[in-house]
Amino acid sequence: MTRPDITEEELHAWLDGELGHERRAEVDSHLSAHPEDAARLETYRRNDAALAARFAAVLEEPVPPRLKARPAPRHAGLAAYAAAAGWLVLGGLAGWHLHGLQGAEPRGDSPAWARRAAVAHVVYSPEVRHPVEVPANEETHLVNWLSKRLGTSLKIPHLEHLGYTLVGGRLLPGDQGPVAQFM
Repeated sequence: MTRPDITEEELHAWLDGELGHERRAEVDSHLSAHPEDAARLETYRRNDAALAARFAAVLEEPVPPRLKARPAPRHAGLAAYAAAAGWLVLGGLAGWHLHGLQGAEPRGDSPAWARRAAVAHVVYSPEVRHPVEVPANEETHLVNWLSKRLGTSLKIPHLEHLGYTLVGGRLLPGDQGPVAQFM
C-alpha cells in the first residue's frame, strides 16, 4: 500500500517516466521500502510492454484522411449560442405558461394526496379479516360486509345475460369515505 505522501498517481507517473528527478528519487526510495508496490508496478510494466508489442503496428499506421481533424466552420460558435438562447427562451415560456399548475391547491390547505391518504387509512385500518377484497364464491358475505361498511343495504347486479360474471368485490377509499366495487 502506498504511503500518504506517495500517491497512486505518482506511482503511475513514475512508471510512465513523467516524474521530476527529485520526486523520482523519493518514489524509488518508497519502492525499495515497499516491495508490494514495486511488484505491482512491475506487473503494470509487463502489461504495458505486452500491449505495446501487440499494437505497435497499429500505432505506426498513418491516420486515415477521413479521420483527420477538419477546421470548424466559422459560424459553428454562433449556432451553439443561438441554440442555447433558444432553449433558454423555450424554458422560460414553458415555465411562464405552466406556473399556474403548481399552485392549484391553496397553500393553507393540506395537499390533496395527504387527504386521500388519510381517507384510505380511515377506510382500511378497521379491517382485520379482509383488508382488500372478497371472492365471488362468498357472495353473501361480500354483500353483508360491504353493506355494513357503507352503512346501507347493497345488492350485487347480476349481469350474466350480458356476458359478465362476478369475480369478487372490494372496499375502496372514495372522496368522502368508503365505497364498494364489484368486479
